[in-house]
Amino acid sequence: MAKQDYYATLGVAREAGAEDLKKAYRKLAMQFHPDRNPGDKQAETKFKEINEAYDILKDDQKRAAYDRYGHAAFEQGGPGGFNAGFDFSAGGGLGDIFDQMFGEFMGGRRGGAGRTRAGNDIRQAVEIELTCKVCQGIGTVQRERTLQVTIPPGVEDGTRIRLAGEGEAAGQGAPPGDLYVHVAIHAHPIFQRDGANIFMRVPLRMTQAALGGDVEVPAIDGSKAKVKIPPGTQTGDQFRLRSKGFSVLRSAVRGDMYIQVSVETPQHLTRRQRELLEEFEAEAQGHGKGSPESEGFFSKVKEFFEGGRG
Repeated sequence: MAKQDYYATLGVAREAGAEDLKKAYRKLAMQFHPDRNPGDKQAETKFKEINEAYDILKDDQKRAAYDRYGHAAFEQGGPGGFNAGFDFSAGGGLGDIFDQMFGEFMGGRRGGAGRTRAGNDIRQAVEIELTCKVCQGIGTVQRERTLQVTIPPGVEDGTRIRLAGEGEAAGQGAPPGDLYVHVAIHAHPIFQRDGANIFMRVPLRMTQAALGGDVEVPAIDGSKAKVKIPPGTQTGDQFRLRSKGFSVLRSAVRGDMYIQVSVETPQHLTRRQRELLEEFEAEAQGHGKGSPESEGFFSKVKEFFEGGRG
């Protein structure tokens, strides 16, 4: 069965830049990740195809060879009577490519049937919490050696971490492959992440929204932050807390935290609370919003609602 075009596998145009390739890869890798599709062989196959396509296209040399020769650039027995499928998988440069070309074309005159290939790379997935700042992940290789992997602050969902030389062993003194750790971040019940910025919704009592005041909210680092709510706040109003967001990868900069409020309508009123609201409605209609009478009554409403019972 013929392989699908690598650009089509990632769903990008042939002239796509490195950032577009990276975005497309991350989106597809998370969609078809085996941990999110347990037992789904088609998703597993798709995941392997996505990684294979990205491994080729992210490398300028490999991509240039693919654009010129297609899949034949990475297969044995290519056109021309010798191996046109230059082996880029070990990460070698042009010198390695010529060694491979002439080593196989000239046979014993270059010291045998060509250079020994490095071991294959290994991929391992880890899942972390959104609130993680610096933590230790675990990756297990075939020889059952446990590795400690540092997850840096600001790591994004779908990020790959490369551990050089920790992949599959190779024979005849060739270097081993690499271990690639794929990071998947759990969804958080409170915070939503957009890059380095964090968003959260905060419910407000009707009296809080109307009268204003300070509200304490949790921050991503486990601390508390105060938000000043102005009088007359409405549902959907948004407030910004600078540098209270997520860390930017490999930087001391932090994103911002955005608080979006939702004003709650009281339910299961006591008789006294209902009387107060009815009185307030009558005052509002009679004196207009912002009059001294309605403002005084507002204080009474606040006292009853925050007290819980009347």
